[in-house]
Amino acid sequence: SGLLVMTNDGELANHLMSRDSQVPRTYHVKLGEDPRPEKLALLERGIALDGRRTAPARIRKLAPRPAEARRPAPRKRSDDPWYEVTLVEGRYHQVRRMFERIGHPVLKLKRVRIAFLTDEGLPVGRFRQLAPSEVKRLMREGRGLKDEV
Repeated sequence: SGLLVMTNDGELANHLMSRDSQVPRTYHVKLGEDPRPEKLALLERGIALDGRRTAPARIRKLAPRPAEARRPAPRKRSDDPWYEVTLVEGRYHQVRRMFERIGHPVLKLKRVRIAFLTDEGLPVGRFRQLAPSEVKRLMREGRGLKDEV
């Protein structure tokens, strides 16, 4: 769930989905417990999925959410840890499968950024049109993880 880019521009769609372009995508991931640092380091370096090594990922633990933002559903824990994960490839269910490989199934997953685009300020279920300058900038994005992402 989360941020999507919908387009009828074939060139843009191919660029965003191509493994070669390495456009960064950032997700917020809720886990049942904190993985050990060495397990996270495996994901950061890349692990084998489907017989092929994943590209390196950037992972950082997010600060606990404010109490008022935590509205736990019945029988759910509100103190489960959240992580931010940035990938430059988009394999099928990659984030979920990576965390399952280290023994930590994903409880919740939300895409919050594609390149420089974020879901900040965009209400759930709403959309906005990209400016022509944003489309041009998206076409220049890619080639791996950068410090500012």
